[in-house]
Amino acid sequence: MRYFVTVFYPFEESHLVKDVNLLGYSYSKKYNYTPVIVGENNPDKFSKELKNFPNLLFEKVPKIDHKKKILGVNFETLKYLWSIRETESVICFFHFRIEYFYYFLFIRLFIPGFKIVQKLDLNVKEFERKGGFFDSKYKINRWRLAFYEFFILKLTHLVTVESDSGKSALKKRYNRFAEKFFTIRNGLCEIKRDFSTVKKENLMITVGRIGTYQKNIEFLLKALDGMELKDWSVKIIGPVNNEFRDVFDRYLFSNKDHVGKVELTGSITDREELYAIYAKSKVMLLTSRFEGFPIVFPEALAFGNYILTTEVSGSKDICNNKVNGKEVRQGDIIAYKKSLVEIIKGENSYIEKVQERKNNAEIYKWDNISEKLHLALEQI
Repeated sequence: MRYFVTVFYPFEESHLVKDVNLLGYSYSKKYNYTPVIVGENNPDKFSKELKNFPNLLFEKVPKIDHKKKILGVNFETLKYLWSIRETESVICFFHFRIEYFYYFLFIRLFIPGFKIVQKLDLNVKEFERKGGFFDSKYKINRWRLAFYEFFILKLTHLVTVESDSGKSALKKRYNRFAEKFFTIRNGLCEIKRDFSTVKKENLMITVGRIGTYQKNIEFLLKALDGMELKDWSVKIIGPVNNEFRDVFDRYLFSNKDHVGKVELTGSITDREELYAIYAKSKVMLLTSRFEGFPIVFPEALAFGNYILTTEVSGSKDICNNKVNGKEVRQGDIIAYKKSLVEIIKGENSYIEKVQERKNNAEIYKWDNISEKLHLALEQI
């Protein structure tokens, strides 16, 4: 028996259709592993999506107050890893945390047959600003953090990052570990329904947590402010905080001709319903201040949608040709507005290259991503 174990706290139902689950599940399916999620939540409460992952196992560990954790470690997780010590398994941790030093040290000392993978969702600009993963204004604390950074990277077998710019930043900062760094992008949740007969409409969409600082939907509203939309409409999809609802109400008050054309849909948890909107839209809008590699990028390509995005980690990778989309510098409201106007006036000839973008989405299928991860693990 071989396991692909993903350690992630807390694991929510929404993570089933994200990289947190899909990387390990797809890899396991392709290479004959058993996928396991080690998390703190009860999978019995996962009703909607769990049925799509029949071979997925859960190892529920007790939720422990972080203040009471010794060295930040959940010892129930270590007990589980010890229980499968006789197997040749892959253990995957997400992000970069100080307590990983103790997990990795335990694995290296007592379960040397395991392969350790870290999957990073790296905000490149923030990483470069801090000069690493951790930051402190106190010199002695910076030394301590540098110690953890060094040994976490030394103990892990493989570090994946979602963009080429992220990989370059890691190699520049930690060149002695360069052979451990690989670009493994986020992929697509399987699209089971056939949407090929759905007719495209003059519709632009944005999907995310609406009203958060990161997603910066206020920037989109500023770009749309005063614009003649003609026969185009915009759907803003995702959970909305109350503060942003007030912002949106003020926007509509100043743009009465946008009422019914620019819409807050709220959260759409049914993926078939969400994909139906993707299928009939033509343009994906992203205005985030920072991202790792947003899942909306491959989702947009899979449905042939043109991408207009602010500059974030991964935007250069996805917009490496003019067909897929266009990247606008952070904060450049004039350039973003100009690009919107070109789309609305029909001056962007790339909008209609739907099939070409669908073809470009092939590399973001989890089956292909799993193969790339397998090749990287084979090099260890």
